Amino acid sequence: MASSVYSEVTSVSTYGYERDRVLDKLQIASEDLPYNISDITISHNDFAVADVYNDSIRKLYSNYLFLIANAEVFTNNTPVSASNKYIAIQTDGTAKLSATNVIPNTATHTASLSTLQETFIVSQTDNNGKILFLNYAKDDSSIYETDTDITTVTALLSGNEVEFNKTFKFKNVVSVDTSGNILFVLDKGANTVFKFDVTGLITNDKSLKRTSINDSKRPGRYLLKTIGGEGTGQTKNKLLRPNGLSVYKNRVYILDNGHNSVKVFDLDFNFIHEISSPNLFNNPNYGDLVSIVVDQYSDTVDFAQGYILSNKGKVITYDIVNNRLKPPTSLYDYYDTRINVLSGIKLNNSFKKIVNSKVKKNILYICNDGRIYKYYKTNFKNYISEIDLDTSTFTSQTNLSAVGNNKNEYQILSFDTTLHNNKEYIAVTTKNNPHNQVSTNIFIDEHVTTKLYNENFYTNYFTLSNILVLPQEIVNNITFNKTTKKLIYNHYSLFENLNKKIYSYYKTSSELNINEFAPYPVLSAIVPHQFERPTELQENHNLFIGVNEPLLTDVINRPLKLLFNQQSALFNLIKEESLNTNPPSNRPTYLPGTQTTFPNFISFASTTSEVNAGENVEVVVTRVNVLTGAPACSFKYYTLSGDENGLNPASTDTFENVVVGNPSIETFQKDENTFTIKLATAQVFGNDRKIFRIVIEENTNCVIDPTANTHQVTIKPIGKQFTVTLDSSTGTLEEGSTSQVKINRIPNSGTAQNKEDTSVNIRIVPTGIADTQYTPVIPASNEYSYINNKGTDFPLSGGSTAIAQEVKDTSTITFNESITSVVFDLSAVNDKTSNFDSRMLSVLISNPSDNADLGNITQQDFLVNDKFETISLHLSSISATYRADGTSNTLLSCVNIWEALSASTEDNNGNAYSAISSDNPVLVNFTVNSPLSVFSVSTISGALQFEPDHDLNFSNNKFNFIVDDGAAIVGMGGRGGHGAQWSSGSDFSQDGTGGDDLSAFYHEGLDGGFAIGSINMTSYFNVITITNSGKVFGGAGGGGGGVLGVSAESMPNAQYLSAGCGGGGGAGIHAANTGGAGLASVSAVEDDSTGIITETQNADFADIFLANGNAGLGNAVGGDGGAFTNVGGVVTLGFGTVIISSFPAMSGLDGGLLGESGGTDGNIPVLPDPYHPNTNTFGGTGNTGTGFSTISSDFAVREGGEAGYIVEGTFSTVTSAGTGITKGRDMVGINLITE
Repeated sequence: MASSVYSEVTSVSTYGYERDRVLDKLQIASEDLPYNISDITISHNDFAVADVYNDSIRKLYSNYLFLIANAEVFTNNTPVSASNKYIAIQTDGTAKLSATNVIPNTATHTASLSTLQETFIVSQTDNNGKILFLNYAKDDSSIYETDTDITTVTALLSGNEVEFNKTFKFKNVVSVDTSGNILFVLDKGANTVFKFDVTGLITNDKSLKRTSINDSKRPGRYLLKTIGGEGTGQTKNKLLRPNGLSVYKNRVYILDNGHNSVKVFDLDFNFIHEISSPNLFNNPNYGDLVSIVVDQYSDTVDFAQGYILSNKGKVITYDIVNNRLKPPTSLYDYYDTRINVLSGIKLNNSFKKIVNSKVKKNILYICNDGRIYKYYKTNFKNYISEIDLDTSTFTSQTNLSAVGNNKNEYQILSFDTTLHNNKEYIAVTTKNNPHNQVSTNIFIDEHVTTKLYNENFYTNYFTLSNILVLPQEIVNNITFNKTTKKLIYNHYSLFENLNKKIYSYYKTSSELNINEFAPYPVLSAIVPHQFERPTELQENHNLFIGVNEPLLTDVINRPLKLLFNQQSALFNLIKEESLNTNPPSNRPTYLPGTQTTFPNFISFASTTSEVNAGENVEVVVTRVNVLTGAPACSFKYYTLSGDENGLNPASTDTFENVVVGNPSIETFQKDENTFTIKLATAQVFGNDRKIFRIVIEENTNCVIDPTANTHQVTIKPIGKQFTVTLDSSTGTLEEGSTSQVKINRIPNSGTAQNKEDTSVNIRIVPTGIADTQYTPVIPASNEYSYINNKGTDFPLSGGSTAIAQEVKDTSTITFNESITSVVFDLSAVNDKTSNFDSRMLSVLISNPSDNADLGNITQQDFLVNDKFETISLHLSSISATYRADGTSNTLLSCVNIWEALSASTEDNNGNAYSAISSDNPVLVNFTVNSPLSVFSVSTISGALQFEPDHDLNFSNNKFNFIVDDGAAIVGMGGRGGHGAQWSSGSDFSQDGTGGDDLSAFYHEGLDGGFAIGSINMTSYFNVITITNSGKVFGGAGGGGGGVLGVSAESMPNAQYLSAGCGGGGGAGIHAANTGGAGLASVSAVEDDSTGIITETQNADFADIFLANGNAGLGNAVGGDGGAFTNVGGVVTLGFGTVIISSFPAMSGLDGGLLGESGGTDGNIPVLPDPYHPNTNTFGGTGNTGTGFSTISSDFAVREGGEAGYIVEGTFSTVTSAGTGITKGRDMVGINLITE
């Protein structure tokens, strides 16, 4: 057996056949096979000898190769755009790339190329990756280059000058071609061909390479020679109205229309010969001959042949070997008048150029104003495909398919092809009517073919030499039967590897309201197919000559006929099956429908649908077959994300994705006409709708409707289901310890649907602390990631709380199923050399998944503090040192806790302060043991103080005061307020008028002292905690001192009611702890130089029955305020007398109880009966003055001292808890440190 039968098919040999299969090429086997049955059978006049028999075998073998060659067909895929940009020339001559969905700009794109007649494209000859474009119009030209991917463009030449910096211009260039670095330009207006050296354009030689249109040093092209010019004599070197030029193998072929000939020159313009044919050049049925191309005939035939195109769609074959023009072929004769339908425009005088493929020698491209068609040179019956510029390029521009329908459309001006990057590049230049904007688009044609068979049989066959009867063999039935078996084997091998079938249908169009419907075949599909073995390929003893049969002509012809019948059967299998009937040309046709008979025709019942996210989408696929008992068939489907333009793509994890490479296969059972594809969708959240498509393709015994093979599904999203928030906005973290971070997921309403997962990104931002000093270090991220999977990364810790154990590597928090909280531990390292005071770790959440919003707390700041060592102290350990006096063992005063701290030991106190103080701050648990009570003897220092004998290393220590039941801490009581003393004047309004403004001394009761605190406690501690089961009191306030007798706005007799009694002192638990008594009638004078105030008691206070107050009592009772010594005492006034008790506010108020303020009138004055200034009397009602209410609140109110604070100093935190009694003005006396 030979190496490959395919090499025989494609080789240049006697038996090779062009692979030029087009639709409708294969009609009837007896007519379309190379040899029919009469060619193959032996004539009765021939002898049954080996040579005669072998001739029949050769013909059958040729048919076999023909079948293989025609079991391969081009797909009808149009070439694809090489770029998403097109090229347009600007008004300044430069070239610009614009997106294909942008219409040319009439303001910047030049219209000077609107008369363009030639576009030429060539890959630069030194393989530098550049493509050279030449565009010629009547009044302008442009030459530019691009890279392979059409991402850059550079204009090199612009204008119509023939030579650089000279004024002679082209008149009307209609055709150009190249040979190496030589450019030939045909100027129809000048009847001249110009020959240029374009090394500076077509290579990358830096010494010659032109770089731009403004390059003044390198012309890029040099004129070498010309030929032509009008003339009547010696016309062989003259040209008249030439339309086309082609260069092939050192020959220049010129279409000289004015002389009715094709002229041939060598590359130096030496005349070789011409062929003249006035009948072809001047036939009105053909129109003008507009374009010529000469090239190798095909991939399997290496001689050259020319093709001449007329503007009415006729192709004249030019036999250049014999210098002969053959009668023209009409591209559309076989299909009557369909030319007008196919092109979508009025095609009279519309065809303009014919170009050879630079990749496939058997391919030609032919264009008119509206389309570019791809043909086999060896088969002009039908085109292979068309370049549909409308669907390939102008996605947002006006439809090119309807030029001539009185619209502003695009018209093809010219095109060309080149071999570049091992691909067929096609440049198409179009004009936008009526704006005359010209642009060039570039396409790539991959020349994709499909074989209808599995290639396994390529080497599984018998060659012709294996089959033929050899000269030395005896001619008998054995010899003939051996040959027959080998041919049968080849046929069987081909049949067994056939696995695809072609379906087509005849299409018509009435777009242009043309009366005639012109049917033409269109490829519907090439689908996998399982063929049933034809009867002709069944076992048949008649294929062989019996041992007793005479070798007569009829006997020998019997197996030859049956072998041909086998080939006819194979022919019928590989030819396309039409989905409708090929009608006569004079009647309308219909596309596949209920009136036609065809195999299983499958389509979507609808092409769009919507589905709520999280629900299943159900899409119906229909099967149509009018045959009774429609046979079973199968199709396959897959999904694609996004719409047909890739917009609004649904993520493949949001729908049941079926990948292209592994499609799902479904089956229509016999007589089953609908099938429902069911695909699940996931919950999609937010506001944007997402799209995916379902695409169906053929699998077995079916054809897919090309207009209904895609169904677009729109997923409607669900609104936001959750709010994700941090549990708190603040937190604390101690060196060497752990705090918990908690993130909560809260359903926005009720419970969430289907327990959908929710994710957020999380990160930790450190302030003043290195990454090495805390864990976990969580970097910023905008993506969700997992080490293992969601379930493993977030295990349950109990109930509905999960642990984010991999968060340091993922920056992701995910709530699975019914999880409502996710937690993780945040730790700071125990680094004794680092001071973490005032440092912070900020935990931030962001980027919630589509089903959630962020809540109000998206950041939690953890203050990082040092590691604290704990020391437990007891007041009882030092009580002996601080006994108040010898009368009691339980009353202590002014305890300095430093004494206990400095004496601490590990055994007695948990830690020895001396051992740990240099490395760590301390938490001091100081217990005031029952029945001890400790008090202060000063309002400026606490009962419990901290005064070390040297500086400490840390200033952020903590105190926890523990007060036992039966123990107490008490601040010093405040002194009672002194009584007021008149100085001068009687006008209480003090308005500065009349010179009689009152001047007097007033005194308030003093505040009680604080219970806990001292200067150095503030210096070395910043957190105070009190756990009170006993009693903690701020010092009691002193009672308010008496005021002047006030009963009117102006009192001339104020000097007679000139003083007040003293207030009582605040209570205490020991005499040394009580507030002192306030004195009656006290003045105060401040020394301006020293600021010292000297208080002096007027000794005459008793004259008006006043008294001093009393000191507080040590039994927790406040001292009594000074009272009138004689409540009925009469005071003589300047105008009369008054009983002193009529002015109760002149008496003093009592001192406060423990932890309470001293006696005070507050804002309510205690007033006597009104004073009557006109009569100088008191009592009843009278005129007290317009400002009396204000004056009385200022001068007739006694003010006691406030209770003392519990703690005095500046701290970050002061808190109190417990079941005991805590009384005082407030917890802290100065302020708290705020961060």
